[in-house]
Amino acid sequence: MNIDFKSGDIVVAKCGIFIFEESKETFFKVYCGLYNSGKLRDYDALIQYNGDERYATDNEKKLLFNTFKKNGYKWYSQRKKLRNIKRFNAGDIIENKITGKRLEVRSVIPPNPYSMTDDSYKYALCDIGTCILNRYIKQAAFDNWKVVDF
Repeated sequence: MNIDFKSGDIVVAKCGIFIFEESKETFFKVYCGLYNSGKLRDYDALIQYNGDERYATDNEKKLLFNTFKKNGYKWYSQRKKLRNIKRFNAGDIIENKITGKRLEVRSVIPPNPYSMTDDSYKYALCDIGTCILNRYIKQAAFDNWKVVDF
């Protein structure tokens, strides 16, 4: 399908509101978006064309960006990146605000895109300077943790 959307345009499709990346034959690739179900898509996806795609209205754009903000995300339009400003990244040193214990984030495991119940990131944590796995922990358990300088 030939469509004139450009990378970064906000598009409404049958299944939700998305930030358009590029057109494929019968699909279009998106950077991220919001499904009609209310589930946030924080990484790229292919959405099938159905012929009803259109540019988002100002209210639809506001809904998308408010949902990003509510869930701790920020869209960087120049870099065309959605960044979770609440999430920790591999290599971060984090500190418990209550106990002062410091751990290193070894890896980040994204949520299972096929799960309807588990939509949180998980982190492999190690004691600083070791390769010994301390534990895996879900994003929801990080309210008392913050990123610190090493």
